[in-house]
Formats: sequence, C-alpha cells, structure tokens
Amino acid sequence: GDGEILPFASDSFDLIVIRQGLQFMNLLKTTNEIYRICNSVGQVVIVQLTAYSPVDSPEAFEIQRFRNPVRQNFFLEEDLNALLKKNGWRNIRTFPYYSYESVNEWITKAAIPADRQEQIRRLYENSSPDFRRIHEIKFVDGDIIDKMKMTIAVGDKK
Repeated sequence: GDGEILPFASDSFDLIVIRQGLQFMNLLKTTNEIYRICNSVGQVVIVQLTAYSPVDSPEAFEIQRFRNPVRQNFFLEEDLNALLKKNGWRNIRTFPYYSYESVNEWITKAAIPADRQEQIRRLYENSSPDFRRIHEIKFVDGDIIDKMKMTIAVGDKK
C-alpha cells in the first residue's frame, strides 16, 4: 500500500519494519500512519542509508540523488532518532551498520541510465578529501569502493 495512506486499521501490528522507504515519502504523513497502525505495545524498526555527519552529508546526498532522482529525503542518524521522538515513539535506539560497497555493482544493478552512472563516478572522483576520508573511498581496478553507513532505528510505542 501507499506508505502515506496505509490500508490497515489502527492498532493492527506488533512490529513495523521500514527499509529504505522513508527517503521517497512525505515524512509527516508516513510516520503518522506508521504510528497509527502500530498497536500500543508495538515497535517500529527503520533501516535507512544515512550520512556519517554534516561534513559528508551534502556530497553523500548528491550521489544518492543521482542514484534515484525521486528521493525526497536524506538522513543523518540523529534525524531518525528525532523523527521517531517527534511522533511519540519511546525508548529509541539507533545502531549504525557499515558496509563496503562496490559503486560499479550498485550503479549497474539499479538500472541507472549510463549518463547518471557517469555522473556518479565523477562525483566520487571529484569528491572532497573529507568525504574520501570519512567514507574510506578506494579506487580499485576501475571500481570505487565506498564505506556506506546504514542506520537501524528502533522505537517502542508504549
């Protein structure tokens, strides 16, 4: 269903998991719906690509915007925490998860047009020293390796 207007009755679920979806939706509508359909003792788990800090965020967002131009939102770990808190979730916990990603692999598997693939490669090649340091960027055999950060945010309704 549409994440902004979920087709479920209030208090329907014990657990709601959102993986990489919030970046494409209206945050207020979606998080209100998630809260509505979660029962009083339920939990929400959000798994979302995040920047490391405000230092790398502008460049990380630009890369992700070329990856998928319909993306509306990009996050820091603390944004997910604040979002859950704003909607009334309690006992909020966040957990970072890091993975080394082959840029060539994700740009070719994601059906990204060739011109945007080249733009992504250029963004990496022209990235700032801070971005390269934070993301541990490596240029290896025609590929680019990026240490990407995912954040897992968990909140309890009660």
